[in-house]
Amino acid sequence: MTILLSNAEARRIFLSRQGLSRPPGRALGKAGLLQLIHDIGFVQVDSIATVERAHHQILFSRNQTYRREHLAELLEKDGELFEHWTHDASIIPSAFFRYWKHRFRRKEASILANWRKWQGEGF
Repeated sequence: MTILLSNAEARRIFLSRQGLSRPPGRALGKAGLLQLIHDIGFVQVDSIATVERAHHQILFSRNQTYRREHLAELLEKDGELFEHWTHDASIIPSAFFRYWKHRFRRKEASILANWRKWQGEGF
């Protein structure tokens, strides 16, 4: 089956799925942040902070009421999010772990080898 979309329809779908079509100033809160990350699938973590770390920029670009402390709580305290490797380090909803665990297991040896290369043998 072929589905035909106009450019405008495709653009609306893309912007919606990436969380870019909602009002950027609406109150987000911690539950809203979790829903946003769930909706976009994961957020890439980048430790380079020329202006700001990438995951903060990504989330703030979707909603200007984003608060770092909400992300930290969801990740470090509530267990609603976890950090792992997709194609790079990413923050992923814990509800998605069952979908990713097979890939993590398959890639474990190469991830560990790369980690040792980056961090040294003591890790």
